[in-house]
Amino acid sequence: MSILILQLQLLESNWQRNVYSNVQNTIALTDCLDHTKLGYTYEDVEIPWLNSRPTLRVSPILRKKPNVGDASIPKDVFPAKLDGVLNVLMKRTKVNRSEEEKVELEEILVIEEIEVNSDVYGKFDIYINDKDEVVTTAANTEFAGCFVNVQHNQTHDEKQIKM
Repeated sequence: MSILILQLQLLESNWQRNVYSNVQNTIALTDCLDHTKLGYTYEDVEIPWLNSRPTLRVSPILRKKPNVGDASIPKDVFPAKLDGVLNVLMKRTKVNRSEEEKVELEEILVIEEIEVNSDVYGKFDIYINDKDEVVTTAANTEFAGCFVNVQHNQTHDEKQIKM
């Protein structure tokens, strides 16, 4: 209700005629809505990253080769203790999809039923199509996200937190 009253007051008042004066010129309040009237314009520059895609570390030819390595099937791995590198081979429903299918159906990787001690710091990163030869960081295209549990010493009945 108060927002409606404020809007009516702004429409009925003479707020558009309010003037801010500095040393060189006076500026009406309505001039603040247009930056060219304030005396500055933005430079028209090209944005190089707008239409660029990140470069892949692995060539497309090597990506097509099946490289299972020491990856295992999720049913055989989980539940697992995250005390080292864990490689899991996930089966995708359909690899070569058309643009319409990509727009219609989004691929989502869901990791659930994580058990974490609340009084211990824990972190794991998720990489997709990662190769073990090179150290991967969050700046690489293979980085998908991470999970962090910040240590806190609040008293809980259960030490394990399920997510």
